[in-house]
Amino acid sequence: MRRILFLIAFIFLANPLVSNVDILPDFIAYILMMIALAKPSYFDVKAFSAYKNARTMVIISFFKLISVYFTTIYIDITLSLLFSFVFFAIELIFGIPFFIKLFGYFSNVALATDNAKILRAYEAFRTIAIVIFAIKLLLATLPDFSILTAQDTLTTSFKTDLTRFRPIFILFSLILSTPLSGLWILLYSVFICTLFGKKEELYIKEEFGKKIQNKSQHYEIKANYRFLFLLAGLSIFAFGLRIDNVNIFINTALPIGFIIFYLLLAKKKYLKINKFIYCLFGVTAMQLIFRLLELKNSIEFSNEYNLEAVLKISRAETMYYESLPFAIIGTILFAITILTMLMLLVNSTEQSIKKNSDLYSSSEIVEYTIASFKKRIKPFFIVTSVLAMLNSITYPLMIYFLPENDLTEKIVIGAKTMNVPIYSIFIPINMIASSLFVISFILTMLIIYDSVFKKMYEKISLN
Repeated sequence: MRRILFLIAFIFLANPLVSNVDILPDFIAYILMMIALAKPSYFDVKAFSAYKNARTMVIISFFKLISVYFTTIYIDITLSLLFSFVFFAIELIFGIPFFIKLFGYFSNVALATDNAKILRAYEAFRTIAIVIFAIKLLLATLPDFSILTAQDTLTTSFKTDLTRFRPIFILFSLILSTPLSGLWILLYSVFICTLFGKKEELYIKEEFGKKIQNKSQHYEIKANYRFLFLLAGLSIFAFGLRIDNVNIFINTALPIGFIIFYLLLAKKKYLKINKFIYCLFGVTAMQLIFRLLELKNSIEFSNEYNLEAVLKISRAETMYYESLPFAIIGTILFAITILTMLMLLVNSTEQSIKKNSDLYSSSEIVEYTIASFKKRIKPFFIVTSVLAMLNSITYPLMIYFLPENDLTEKIVIGAKTMNVPIYSIFIPINMIASSLFVISFILTMLIIYDSVFKKMYEKISLN
């Protein structure tokens, strides 16, 4: 299994890039490597370091994927160059240490299992991996530097505009990257198959078993804080990602993910089901229905009209505003799901502290820990709930005033008259509200992790 995970991961990493466009997203490769490194990270320091670096690369690769959307929506070639160069530099800075630590772990496995072939060759394979990784990123970025020669760039010192040759440069980049990718896949398929056999898998299983004595308690705490990180990731769906005036992000993904993982934890007896989960289930189901109805109406409108038609054609106006009631109800229900989720999280965290009371020296310490946790989480609970409601208020207002985005209103201050875009202000307000909500929600998850589960995990490690 571990062999397959690494092989698939290297295939994902090997595919050629075009600027920031990655056909086989790298973040999937890093997630697969994290899964493969999960057990070894408990007993091997280098595996643990590689695991943490892989987690960092997942975040970088994910935001790199998101950057493609912005370069598509905002058709600005200089923005494409900016993103391309920034991610080239960031991936090099964090990617090279990742490969060094990963191959350090590979050498530890080879040393522990007396795998002489790998011990003789791992340094050469590590160097080749880093070189190919760097060249692949460089080849993907180089065509974008032709943008610097664009004639409308104020700071350009070039007389010849090379941007029209950019597609040709990209083609050459792909032609050069393809054999490198093939070499990467071939070499590392041989390397991984030579490294991981039955002997190595048995070694990992035995060492993991020795390290983790209290498996049940360990897995319970690990599952709980993975739950928090999953929710933090799903909170990104609270953003309104609009393509052709259609919000393609279904924010119901957050409560649905919560319900699924919550029920899994309950099935494993890691927590007792609280009655509010049934309330969350009902509200989430209703919110999903209204969100899908809004999406259906938006798609139907988008297929026939654009926003300009709303103020000129009565049928377009009717079709556009038909989705507004669904948006209002859907966002209000979303705010209710957030409040319910936070209540359930506080309750389940308190349950976990009590259930693992043996990690604390006395019942007084347990009660103090619960009181301290509630005190620390309270302001984040309130702020996140308020921001969820603010997001629910501004979203339908943004939809309502979106067709009038070009209208302005005169405001007189003394002798000066200004034309202020009154209606368009709801677009940035909603974007800010969504961003603040996501940030606040992620911070709330981190506070729960830092206040409770991180400390419990450290106590288990000490024991």
